Amino acid sequence: LGVKHPAVVVLADVPWVHPVEANLLNRLAADGIGYTDVEEVSATQANYTGTVFNLQHSHHGPSGGGAQPSQSCSPGQAGCPDYVIAALDPFSYHRLFDAMEAANWYPGVLGR
Repeated sequence: LGVKHPAVVVLADVPWVHPVEANLLNRLAADGIGYTDVEEVSATQANYTGTVFNLQHSHHGPSGGGAQPSQSCSPGQAGCPDYVIAALDPFSYHRLFDAMEAANWYPGVLGR
């Protein structure tokens, strides 16, 4: 798919997501793909404005309770992160996309 430096957002309040998150990060590392941020969010979060800000500005370092990034984006680096990999529930995707649209930010999104 051409993913080079994705950011990751996952639900933190669903226990079965943690092994999925760990496997995803291990697989990215095994394929030589550095992730720029991992945000762990709640399914009951009212909006994802702060999450999207953190994903966009991943050069600030980890901020959402997730794993330490394996790659960083330089401030102002265009197209970094290039994708958001998301493991969310259907209602959370709606809030994520609303926040991305409000931020005028449209990276590729891979989700399940």
